[in-house]
Amino acid sequence: QGFTMLAFVLAAVAGPCLDIRNFGAIPGRARPGPGPNWGGNTVAVQEALRQGAAARQCVLVSEGEYMISSVTLPSNAHLVLSLNGALVAAVNTSTAPVIYALNSSNITIEGGGQINGAAEDYIASYDPVDNRFQPSAPDGGRPRLVKLERSRGVVIRGVEIRNASDWHLHIQGCAGVLVDGVTIRGDSRFPNNDGVDPDSSQDVTIVN
Repeated sequence: QGFTMLAFVLAAVAGPCLDIRNFGAIPGRARPGPGPNWGGNTVAVQEALRQGAAARQCVLVSEGEYMISSVTLPSNAHLVLSLNGALVAAVNTSTAPVIYALNSSNITIEGGGQINGAAEDYIASYDPVDNRFQPSAPDGGRPRLVKLERSRGVVIRGVEIRNASDWHLHIQGCAGVLVDGVTIRGDSRFPNNDGVDPDSSQDVTIVN
């Protein structure tokens, strides 16, 4: 029963993946700070997702770190992160979730790559007494890393979600979600460092 809502996620993908580099995405990361390419990369990834969803083609994040602000997954989006590919939050550019799905259906995020929240760039200070980092912005002033909201038929498989500045994976008001073989890596010394938060959802399966 846990997988009945996921049957329609398995629709065939037509043709090869669309590479975000062909839409203008440029790898490279500047620290600290959002990096020089985050604006163009955000536009490139969003357009690749739009075209891929319309054509039922997957979207490939190739090798390298790509700084982005916030992108939205439309219905039928299929995001593939290659083994050495990563989408990295561009710090202080937005408080919206870095990867966001709202009222979407039939979504897949998979591959061996990373979604990285760059929490280390939100550290303002360190308290050695409490062994805690103090963030540069309060809860709500830092973006959640991946948020699914009122969406159905979602598969997240095999990726690493790491270094969230405020929750790694938030599943809110969703139905039919499979989280399979996902690695969450965060630092417990950083506040609001939740792993997976199913919230007011049904038929959510977290395995492996």
